[in-house]
Amino acid sequence: MHNVPSGVLPCCLRSIRGSNCYYTGWRWLPYLKSIYGNFAIEGKDILRDLYQHSQRVFALKSNGSCTENNLSDILKIKLWDCQTQAITCMAEAKRFYLASDVGLGKTLTAFGTLLVLGDKVKRALVVCTSSVKYQWQDEILNALNDEHRNKYSISVVSGNASERKQCYDKDCFLYITNYESLLSDLSNNRVFKKSFDAIIFDEAWKIRNRRTKIHGAIRVFVRDIPYRYALNATPIANRYEELFGVFQILDPLIFISWANFASRYTLFEKIRLKNGRSFPKLVGYRHVSEIRNLIKSSILRKTIDEAVKDRPNVIVTPRWVELTKNQRNEYERIKSSNAGALAKVVKARIACLFDTPLLNSPKLRELVDLLVETFRKEKVLVFSESLVFLGGVLQQLQSLGIPSLLLSGDDSSSDRNLKQGLFTEGKSRVLLCTAAGEAGINLQSADIVVNLDLPWSPDRLQQRVGRLRPHLGGKQRTIRVINILARDTIEERVIEVIHRKIGYFSSFFGEDVIDLTGIFTVNNLVRYL
Repeated sequence: MHNVPSGVLPCCLRSIRGSNCYYTGWRWLPYLKSIYGNFAIEGKDILRDLYQHSQRVFALKSNGSCTENNLSDILKIKLWDCQTQAITCMAEAKRFYLASDVGLGKTLTAFGTLLVLGDKVKRALVVCTSSVKYQWQDEILNALNDEHRNKYSISVVSGNASERKQCYDKDCFLYITNYESLLSDLSNNRVFKKSFDAIIFDEAWKIRNRRTKIHGAIRVFVRDIPYRYALNATPIANRYEELFGVFQILDPLIFISWANFASRYTLFEKIRLKNGRSFPKLVGYRHVSEIRNLIKSSILRKTIDEAVKDRPNVIVTPRWVELTKNQRNEYERIKSSNAGALAKVVKARIACLFDTPLLNSPKLRELVDLLVETFRKEKVLVFSESLVFLGGVLQQLQSLGIPSLLLSGDDSSSDRNLKQGLFTEGKSRVLLCTAAGEAGINLQSADIVVNLDLPWSPDRLQQRVGRLRPHLGGKQRTIRVINILARDTIEERVIEVIHRKIGYFSSFFGEDVIDLTGIFTVNNLVRYL
């Protein structure tokens, strides 16, 4: 029997009784065994029990097993098999990343997990984007049987600091806030005095960047919260350290620290500048299968193809337009300017939209042709990053007698619900949306999405199409996605990059390969101008 020198022990083993360490210290047991064989250490039995617990979770995930629960007595709707399996895994694992596709019911899956946990969770917090707070409330209330609404009461946290404090002071089962409000409240002890048994991070891309203020504040906040869950359809959008960022909050001892992650899994090369200085540049990853193995009992991904047998057909069509002479001159001026990299990228995108006058914009003309000629009666969802441009589009469509509405971040929750209702009922044929419309609204009454520009991340493209609930309707339904893009511009080049990023995501959940990164950065985008 060997005694393990304290100097080589990971911090998780030295503080095995800590709340965080309880869940993840087992991952280092095989490592220590491989070095020391049988060894003596306080808490080794705990590690072994936790290792066995992890294997049970992995077996549940792999076999698709579901435990019996009483959700049918609490909820008035029947959950899908993929939801009940996820609930089983999440409740057993205690800390879990649900990465199922858009439209597979992650909201009710997470809420169902809280119900299955029973008395272990008496107070829970949902953190989401501001645009979907009331969507969470509405979806849960619509699913609950009437006799259970009081027991599982909900408080949506909104308003100024004083009003948010009143929301937290209510005695409720579930509190729903947004990331920005939470960050503000965590710095104000007079507002935030609640303790929680469980926390759910919806749209977990908000916490995958370890360098942000919200990430640092939440890491401290969750230390005493035993049950932690993250929800996001695309757990990897750019780089593998996004997994590190989320799991540093969910289960921090999976990767221990950034230094540990970087030294083990990343590939850097030194880039030497003209002034003689050098800096490390991330160029790729290694031991990807080991990353996958570390998180295998803590993440579940279900695709629409796995969950739905007869899904609708999705047809994606690019519609290329040529810039006008004025636009081309402005575009070339931006390329040759001395502006910073980010400013160039932003201005180049704007130049692809606007012309003077606005009616001359090729993208606006192409959209009008689609609505007047090709889709004369269908309801259409239109997205753009530019609120100003959509405002001009709205005026033009209304002048042509096409009933249209504009949904943006300036709309209140009641306004969003009103516009969603008018569009669903057919009183408006076109719904123009900024990024605020990419989440929190269900618009399966439409079958057409038009993108006037592309967001930089594939998961946001997926969210846009997800508004139409592309898992509903069966094979008899066809969903059309039309991207109106400017030829010979940054938009033409960036499609290639988006495809690479999609492949980058797929490779993690498929074959074990070393993927190069550093492609999709602001400085590299300048090359595509």
